[in-house]
Amino acid sequence: MIVATIGIVAYTRLAAPRAAADSAPAAAQTTEVTRTDLSDTQQFPGSLGYGLARDLKGRKAGTLTWLPASGTSVDRGAPLYKVNNQPVVLFFGSIPMYRKLEAQPGHQPMEGPDVRVIIDNLAALGYGTKGDHFTEATAASVKRWQHQLGLPETGAIDPADVVVQPGKVRVESVGASVGDSANGPLMSVTGTVKSVTMAVDLFQASLVKPGTKVTVTLPNGTTTAGTVREINRNAASDKGSSGSPDQQAPVKVQAIVTLGKPGEAKDLDSAPVQVSVTTETKRGVLAVPIGALLALRDGGYGIEIQQGGATHLLAIQTGLFAKGMVEISGKGVAAGQRVEVTS
Repeated sequence: MIVATIGIVAYTRLAAPRAAADSAPAAAQTTEVTRTDLSDTQQFPGSLGYGLARDLKGRKAGTLTWLPASGTSVDRGAPLYKVNNQPVVLFFGSIPMYRKLEAQPGHQPMEGPDVRVIIDNLAALGYGTKGDHFTEATAASVKRWQHQLGLPETGAIDPADVVVQPGKVRVESVGASVGDSANGPLMSVTGTVKSVTMAVDLFQASLVKPGTKVTVTLPNGTTTAGTVREINRNAASDKGSSGSPDQQAPVKVQAIVTLGKPGEAKDLDSAPVQVSVTTETKRGVLAVPIGALLALRDGGYGIEIQQGGATHLLAIQTGLFAKGMVEISGKGVAAGQRVEVTS
């Protein structure tokens, strides 16, 4: 097998341009077999911004009298919009308001996760209240809060009085106008911390799980570390020129990447980026440049080793290919050996 393979190599070299035969043959280039770490990476397109936008709908009857500008950041307790000149404010939480909350003398106090949202937010805003039930004391705290906002001091909270979001929001876009009915689509909001949204083909989604470490390449060529925070499992095809999903395009999911140092992208509100994900790592393996591999006639690969002024062919097994290097193994392969490589 080795003799035949050497024949193949010889034929390849004899097929070089004839002009080269009139000059002295150049010495073969060599390199060492090294022991190193190899990592394979996948590249994905991404978009720097503030994460996925969430549509916000108004539920309060009346007329819109004030709306924020796009790009506005809204914190806990601040108004997101006004209806009949009364503010509808932002509260933090994981569950929206779904019923009217009020003290009910003579009845068991109301309790539940929505009550907890109200109590926690009032406490954070300085209207101290305790417990897990909507009591008379809770109603008194609500009245103080309503007084500060110029709202009717009812001591009760209607589901349309507040908007509950996971945290501080940034107004991405506003679709309604002052004078419109407040009961309908109003705006879209995002988080306030810069992040990267990356598109991943559905068949590669297993490569990017929450907690996966990635490297983000910014438009100026600098790189910064990131971590996959969440995956949007609502897979969809890319949109065609008509704006409708392209049925022939690969189905993709979206992954949200949190930047380790958001300040490195402080001068950019939005930009295309590249996201690198390490999919496999081999540590302490023997490796050579891919150009050192020779295809054997009977299959597999070999390398030409220089030793004692002579060259001999050694069959090897290949492993991970990464960044121009290849993992090799086999009988007789050792770190430090000189191997020939293509120019």
